[in-house]
Amino acid sequence: MELRKDPITQSWVILGQKEVRGDAPQECPLEPAKLEKLRSIMTWPAEGAWQVRVLPHPEPLYHIEGEPGRVAEGMYDKMVALGAHEIVVETPQHDRRMAQFNDDCGQGLWTWLPLTSALAAKTVAAFARLPRRVFLRSADAVHLICAQEHGLPEIYTNDRHMSAAARQFRLKPLTVASR
Repeated sequence: MELRKDPITQSWVILGQKEVRGDAPQECPLEPAKLEKLRSIMTWPAEGAWQVRVLPHPEPLYHIEGEPGRVAEGMYDKMVALGAHEIVVETPQHDRRMAQFNDDCGQGLWTWLPLTSALAAKTVAAFARLPRRVFLRSADAVHLICAQEHGLPEIYTNDRHMSAAARQFRLKPLTVASR
């Protein structure tokens, strides 16, 4: 697997073939009994019955370990598939629908921050000002600028590149687990 930058859209696209390993499992790997045995990156709330859990993907396409290895090849830039590949389980009950998401927002689990064209322009400008040694994905730049513009002092992430870049935006990076 590798990431390749599209020269027209300037977006990164994952390319490669994933090995197929036989038949699909007959039962859900995220059943509550199985889920409790898996390592969790984050659980919310931290105490009591959980409502949201973030888990590493068992067969990730992206990996946070290693160096980007970004190189130019012909008209493309390419690099290894570097990034976090996680699963967010929003409820231990499989029969609940995404409508529950609205309730979660009402309880303060999620905060929606608007992305305006002015904010997008600030993101582009900030991205261009970053030192070349700072590795940052464009979507992460949007998160960092959005947090900065809305006066948030910190940002939660398990991604080491986003943590390193957060300092450039005067944000304190915290791991999701530290919450």
